[in-house]
Amino acid sequence: MKVRDKLYLAHLYDDHSGSPKVLSHLIESVKDSYDCIALLGSSSSGFISETGVVKKSFFYSRSSNKLMTLVVYLISQLHLFFICCGFFFSDKVRRVKGRLVVNTILPFGAALAAKIFGVTVVYYCHEVSIKPKALSSFLNWVRSLTSKNNIFVSNFIREEIGGKGVNNVVYNALDFSFYETNATDVDLRSKWRGKKVTMACSLKKYKGVDEFVSLAKCCSELNFCLIINDSQESVNKYFNSQVLPMNLTVVCKPSNIIQYYRESFITLNLSIPEQWTETFGLTLIEAMSQFTPVVSPPVGGPTEFVVDNYNGFMIRSDQISLISEKLNELSHNYDLWKELSNNAKKTSDLFSPAKYKESINTILAG
Repeated sequence: MKVRDKLYLAHLYDDHSGSPKVLSHLIESVKDSYDCIALLGSSSSGFISETGVVKKSFFYSRSSNKLMTLVVYLISQLHLFFICCGFFFSDKVRRVKGRLVVNTILPFGAALAAKIFGVTVVYYCHEVSIKPKALSSFLNWVRSLTSKNNIFVSNFIREEIGGKGVNNVVYNALDFSFYETNATDVDLRSKWRGKKVTMACSLKKYKGVDEFVSLAKCCSELNFCLIINDSQESVNKYFNSQVLPMNLTVVCKPSNIIQYYRESFITLNLSIPEQWTETFGLTLIEAMSQFTPVVSPPVGGPTEFVVDNYNGFMIRSDQISLISEKLNELSHNYDLWKELSNNAKKTSDLFSPAKYKESINTILAG
């Protein structure tokens, strides 16, 4: 029986945020063709773990102290380097062909080990906001040194960091459960009447969490739902000194996020461009797939699919009054909202799982 090629997938921290979800899509698209091994930071579990592929942990721990975080991160990459050396050496002895996918540019230890053993390296690039700048420059230098192929989630990030090797843009795909959604006029009118405004994000200031709370205070007749990828304990700590408005609900790590989008009247992304630039915006596409118009920043990856006054609005998160005005306008004009809603669904249809699977397999086979 022919031995299948191995595909190693290195990721620093697995949870239910965007980059692990995107890698889980890649895994689901290729695991019938490769023996997949996920190399994950210890004490992490999320979308990647849920794919059911073989896992190998390397040391990693998060800290509230920035200097300690950096030290732990560097130690983790040394550990990852030696783990990968062991795998790649074994494959060489057994004459098994392997490939490495580095998810985000952070797991550089795996890339350096692959370079030494002549293993093909593919970088899956999601971010441009890595700090400090010296670290970002070093990580991109390692990428240029080791990578044969770069996969970028948007044209924006390809233009921002580019690099040597073959540069491909592959837009993130929707899960089939999102992609195959339909809605009747009764469903749409029910969504509109619910007046639920949602935002799914990490519990970070640069994600616009405080701006979302401000909007809820401004628009008391609308219902706001903040969907956070963190624990209730962290949420309590973050909002400890604040009195949240009565029309705001905070939900932590829901297992059925699609249901929130189905009920949403509009979905927001309020990331602050000066602190964090969205390189794609998968939560927006997921919302659109459920006939939900969106508000996005006017920069970064979302500008490649959000069209002002067609499927949503592109507005800076600090323009609270303008966003509030748009929300109120839509809440009183069903026909306008329905037009944006249907256009949002049409836009999401471009991000098919089948097209994504074909693109990823073609790149990895090259």
